[in-house]
Amino acid sequence: MSGTSKKKVRQYSEEYLKFGFIPAINDERMPFCLICHQNLTNKSMKLGRLEAHLKAKHNTVLEKDDEDVKAIPLSNNTVSRRIDEMSEDIEGQLIAKLKTRNFSVQMDESTLRDSEAVLITYVRFIDEGRFAEEMLFCKKLESTTRSRDIYNIFKEYLDVNSIPIKNVTSCAADGAPTSWARKMVG
Repeated sequence: MSGTSKKKVRQYSEEYLKFGFIPAINDERMPFCLICHQNLTNKSMKLGRLEAHLKAKHNTVLEKDDEDVKAIPLSNNTVSRRIDEMSEDIEGQLIAKLKTRNFSVQMDESTLRDSEAVLITYVRFIDEGRFAEEMLFCKKLESTTRSRDIYNIFKEYLDVNSIPIKNVTSCAADGAPTSWARKMVG
């Protein structure tokens, strides 16, 4: 029998999230502290050690009084408003990028449970040297799903947001190039 013993490697547990730790990006076996953005060692993957890290490094976070927590406004309206503000900010950032670069468009018509037809539009472009794909919008189709109606919704979105139509390099619907897109970008 040899004198070497196997090193025990702990695995991340969802239970660590309640202490503010997620799996590290570079190695999912390591805990990552969401407060100080520090990767901890695998040896720290014990609840007692994670709790000790919080007490030693983030005691002020742990000392928050119940009254402080209760004072944070989290009504349905507040949460809804914050979600709307975040989505508007993300959409604004995307629109700013599309105003200055070429992009391709992928559109898909879909029907929701209550027979409501929607148009989902994705864009693909190069961002900081990498391909990026983002959902541009999801709009209700008020009447028919003819190509003219879809084109009008897309064109109106570009016009309202001052995105030059010349930046559209290609457009596909249901995976196939659309006839109006060929005329538009051709």
